[in-house]
Amino acid sequence: MAEYETTLLTADRVVTNDGDDVAAVLMAGEWVLAAGSVEELSALAPAAVRRDYPGATVLPGLNDAHQHLTMTAAQSTGLDLSADMVPTGEALQDALTRHAASTGAEGWVVGSRYDHTRTGGGHRITRDELDALVPDQPALVVDIGAHWGVANSAALAAGGLTDGSPDPPGGELGRDEHGRLDGYLAEQALFDYAYPSLARGVPVAPVTPVEDLADAIVDASQHFLAAGLTSVGDAMVGPDELAALQDARSRGLGLRVNALMTYPSLPRLAELGVREGFGDHWVRVGGIKAFADGAVAGRSCAVAEPFEGTDDHGILTTDREQMQGLVDAAERAGIRMAVHANGERAIELVLATLESAAARRPSGARRLRHRIEHASVVTPEIIERMAALDVIAVPFGSYVWFHGDVLLGWYGEERLERMFAHRSLLDAGVTVAGSSDYPCGPWEPLRGLQSCVARRSRGGLDVGTSQRVSLREAIRIYTVGSATAAGEEHVKGRLAPGYLADLTVLDGDLMSVEPDGIGEVPVLATWVGGAPRWEAGTPWLGGPHSG
Repeated sequence: MAEYETTLLTADRVVTNDGDDVAAVLMAGEWVLAAGSVEELSALAPAAVRRDYPGATVLPGLNDAHQHLTMTAAQSTGLDLSADMVPTGEALQDALTRHAASTGAEGWVVGSRYDHTRTGGGHRITRDELDALVPDQPALVVDIGAHWGVANSAALAAGGLTDGSPDPPGGELGRDEHGRLDGYLAEQALFDYAYPSLARGVPVAPVTPVEDLADAIVDASQHFLAAGLTSVGDAMVGPDELAALQDARSRGLGLRVNALMTYPSLPRLAELGVREGFGDHWVRVGGIKAFADGAVAGRSCAVAEPFEGTDDHGILTTDREQMQGLVDAAERAGIRMAVHANGERAIELVLATLESAAARRPSGARRLRHRIEHASVVTPEIIERMAALDVIAVPFGSYVWFHGDVLLGWYGEERLERMFAHRSLLDAGVTVAGSSDYPCGPWEPLRGLQSCVARRSRGGLDVGTSQRVSLREAIRIYTVGSATAAGEEHVKGRLAPGYLADLTVLDGDLMSVEPDGIGEVPVLATWVGGAPRWEAGTPWLGGPHSG
């Protein structure tokens, strides 16, 4: 039997999610042996290596149930058009022209994380404006929500699109008042250009080669570890991305990944007999990702009432028959569904398919706990149906803080009281997981905790305050809830015997911090598998591991 070094970690407060707070955790290898007082654990393992964090708060490892690690890695090789990098329209123009000059005459210009509400004061760049900035090369600017983009004329031509082209199924092509394409590509129209795991064929725009993704994944993981994350759910993984994650695992990936495979992968996974949970505690298959509508931040989700001041009800990207087919196939394959559904119309469509599948499930068959990703705009009836199905909700954690200043004008006060409805969902007994959806929102989980507790935008606007939760509830959302969403609640989310020794160490007493200051609390260390993978003031601590 292998010998494992035991480690005794102490702090002023250890939140276990398994009873009262304690002062110490005893670990052996990558597992928790016990949690309790320093005295009792020292007596239990007198030879344990001691690691003390005086004055600190230790949490079970924070877990982002829905973000995009591999997309982040791929985007890191392109042009960052986030508002932090290009705060003005002039800066945007300069970035695009400089990048075009650096790529050569035949190269593509692809920018991501474009936020026109901040960079352009609400003005969305147009095809003609892109043509003026990048006249001879194909150019594509992708919105921060990753559900729409704008292409110039050369990029439209590269995709074979003309003014006579119809909207693709599940997508939309923008047009001006004369019917001419204006460069706007939404949903499947964008997916066909930019996302290998969702495109109908080979993406039009160049993508990061799979052999280059692994190192970029490891680099991106360092930022997440530094923010206190020990696990993430990568919510858009195709076969190439899964291979890159496995390669990254051997190169020093220091955090755990629950891979949600995009829906075109389902037939092949079913053929091979790959079920939910395939893999190990470092990289595993956790579900099938599908889409029912557009984005909240992209103002394209399928809402029951139109967006404020418009007659626009958003985009349904699938129909009942198509979604039912996916759900039924996932049920047969033994893989839970994780369906992107933001607006009421989309959520109701997904619930109808899940209800139908549940009614036809054979007696004694395994019950899969399906997920609704985002579940942004809900009603009491929707929540009641979710609770009856035992569906897991994965709403945006930090969107109130990050996007709150523009949401009021798009959705109105009444609707904001039932958006990102952590309070109502918890009260109804629905399991709720924590999610950043990065790069669509900030990756820092403490900012998500703050957003859930304070319900205040970074501009100081109160947003849907009836949905506030307590700090301890928010912690459980980002630990127990996220673990449950991945099907890992038996090994993650608690600091208790038999659980993985994943911990987030924070400076000071988190429980005494005012809600608006939670996101500013420094992370001292992030432990994954009983070892520090990141510590403040030290070089990168990741490295190959045996798992």
